[in-house]
Amino acid sequence: TEWAWHPCPTCSTKQATDYSALLAFGTATDGTTPLPFIRVNDCSLNKIFGVSTYVSLLFVVVAIYLINWFQMRRAVELDEAVQTTQDYSIKIKNPPPNAKKTTDWKSFFEQKFKSSNLHVNAVTIVLNNATLLKPLIQRQKLLGQLQNML
Repeated sequence: TEWAWHPCPTCSTKQATDYSALLAFGTATDGTTPLPFIRVNDCSLNKIFGVSTYVSLLFVVVAIYLINWFQMRRAVELDEAVQTTQDYSIKIKNPPPNAKKTTDWKSFFEQKFKSSNLHVNAVTIVLNNATLLKPLIQRQKLLGQLQNML
């Protein structure tokens, strides 16, 4: 690295304590006036440095994008490899008000999808469970926070 000392007319002696490695003072020919000098880097950067920096930045951006893409693809593959109840669940948004027996729903689904050889293993009916779900969701959040603290 090439360094050079240049005159610094705006530098003061107060700054000398904070920037002692970069500031130096000489005396004028009259012997009374301090002349401040600042140490500057005289290295010149060529065009190759700029191009290599730009190419490196471009490489990092592309690499981050590709890593994100591969992670998303892998997450989908892992999700599809694990079967959960959500994969086989049906949510009925507007059931009749008197449809509260699980046996009725089971026979309805088996009859409705008879051509596809459907077998219904279990039917669960949940009505107006918002008051139960809110504390359950809060519990799950708190358990997750506790697990992250460990």
